[in-house]
Amino acid sequence: EVPRLGDDGLFYLVKGKAFYEGYLPDYPAAKSTTALISRVKSSDPTTSLVQWKIVVAVADALTPVYDMLSGMILKIGLESKWAFAVSELLCAAVMTLALAWFLFQFFGVAAAAVGLVLLNFAILPNQGLHYFIPSTFAFSLGLLFIVYIGRRVAIPNPWFVLFGSLCISGVHLIGKLYVVLGVAVYVTSNFKGRANRFRFPDRRPILAALFGVLFWVILPFLAPYFSRSFPVFTGADESGLLKTFLFNASGARQLAAVIVRDHYYLLFFAVIGLFNWLIAFWKGKRRFESGSSHLLMIVSGLMILSLFHKFFYPAESFSRLLVLFCVLQAGYSAREMVRLWDLRNVGLRLAIAGFGTVSIFGAYTQWWGYIFGNLNFRSPIVYENEFRWELAQLAQSSPRIVYGETDFSFRVALLNGGRDFAAFPYPAATTAPNLKQELEAFSPTVAIVPNFSDLNSLSFQKTETFQTRYLGIPLALAERFTLSHVPEKTKEIYFFVENSGPQFSITLSMQGSKKRVLEVPAGMRGWCLGTLPVPALGGETVVASYPHNSGWLRGISFARPHGRIFWPWDSGLRLTAVYPEDSTHRLQVLDFSPEALLKYWDMGNLWELYGKRLRVISDHSGLVFLRVEHPS
Repeated sequence: EVPRLGDDGLFYLVKGKAFYEGYLPDYPAAKSTTALISRVKSSDPTTSLVQWKIVVAVADALTPVYDMLSGMILKIGLESKWAFAVSELLCAAVMTLALAWFLFQFFGVAAAAVGLVLLNFAILPNQGLHYFIPSTFAFSLGLLFIVYIGRRVAIPNPWFVLFGSLCISGVHLIGKLYVVLGVAVYVTSNFKGRANRFRFPDRRPILAALFGVLFWVILPFLAPYFSRSFPVFTGADESGLLKTFLFNASGARQLAAVIVRDHYYLLFFAVIGLFNWLIAFWKGKRRFESGSSHLLMIVSGLMILSLFHKFFYPAESFSRLLVLFCVLQAGYSAREMVRLWDLRNVGLRLAIAGFGTVSIFGAYTQWWGYIFGNLNFRSPIVYENEFRWELAQLAQSSPRIVYGETDFSFRVALLNGGRDFAAFPYPAATTAPNLKQELEAFSPTVAIVPNFSDLNSLSFQKTETFQTRYLGIPLALAERFTLSHVPEKTKEIYFFVENSGPQFSITLSMQGSKKRVLEVPAGMRGWCLGTLPVPALGGETVVASYPHNSGWLRGISFARPHGRIFWPWDSGLRLTAVYPEDSTHRLQVLDFSPEALLKYWDMGNLWELYGKRLRVISDHSGLVFLRVEHPS
């Protein structure tokens, strides 16, 4: 299967592979893709985002330092699922170290311990500590950088500062901001209020840090494949500052609404943390001017300024800075809880214990939803070995491939040999008025689209389970299934069954006919032959019933099964699974034909152009390969 974070995980791995194979768009998939997008560049926000993601995937060095790490992990030979897991573990380890050191340096050892417990349960919307990706990796390195450069016990080593700023800025675009924050902490920590001036023990750390940032800012002008990542920092777009502010303010308001509704325990961080910060303010300037207070004020100011910066998503920069703001608030909250605990007041201690219980319980319920969301709901089912084998079979004919979906199928292809073949990412051209002409000019020989997402049943039903996912019908959940539009003269039906439990039977019935029973052996994984009560005359409905069991229906065939095709794409079969009334969906209806599949993925133009010349040649990888027959 694909990595844990689905499309995002695949994106980062594609960039890791590109680091060692070359960012320049000089391979067939990149050449054809960038040429297409340059011709059909869209102003539609949705299509524009699709085009940007594709260009960055095939021809851009957006996060080069992180790409280097991902590429090194891929070179070990791991499947993408496990390669991304290793990168996540690395990021999690660095994040844990960074949070512990940051809280310890700014709030003390006791508050650091309590703060880590509080943050352990925090799920922040959009950009949170529960994602182990380039932005949070840059955040973790940024915390280490801020602590190192802002400490007062010794002058930071300029060479170490330079190396750190280069690495952090190259991990993710947001890394540049963390370097600047570190410089700001270094400057404010040397502010002398009485003299009303700044005193720098050594200016070299500042110059080294800023040079590291400027290097990545200047690089796009020197290396062409970096140029596309630079406009992210252009701030408000041509819509104007006011519209940009309103665009981001609506996103910030939605973030606040989600926190109040689903993550209410984070409000405790803010309230208690603000209380401790105010105590620091009233106790005098020296404590108020501590590094944590300076950093909190700087981050708060930047969060306001970020509302005037527009990217693709509302309040994207705001949500990234919110993570650092919440870490600081967790530190203040923890310090206040430690202070109150030390008062040895029974009532206060009970209140703190109650706060901790409420926070842990609230976070616990959210974590379960998050775990299953990433485990079962977010990602499609793709078998890389089978996909790689299928692509290798097509290699001799130098296929020209049209991709019906780009977040998964296109990225899986780029990871597994698809770079070597001309590509037409269909979603990038959907708004083009000359789409049919572009398709005809490209003259595809193969189309690759995901199977019906509804066939990913555990995702379709939002089932919270740890059982293995398959493309098919889970017999433990579905009460029965029916087969409509069975081809005329059909006498036998093959079912591909995955049965990890004991033997069970499937009863096949047709209206006005006797029933036939199909026995499924224990541990069966393969095709089982079932016989209909009477030969189908065309258009009949077959009802399949069975006792509750742990089996899966993973394929149907009306002829001797083909090893690479699991579903009857040339039959026009309608498969309907019936689930209990309390399920997310009562019915699961699937029409098996190339036309239905292409229209499901909004590829009607491809069907109109080639129609009957499209033939399914494989679906065993989880992605459906359709050959486009061209007249000789």
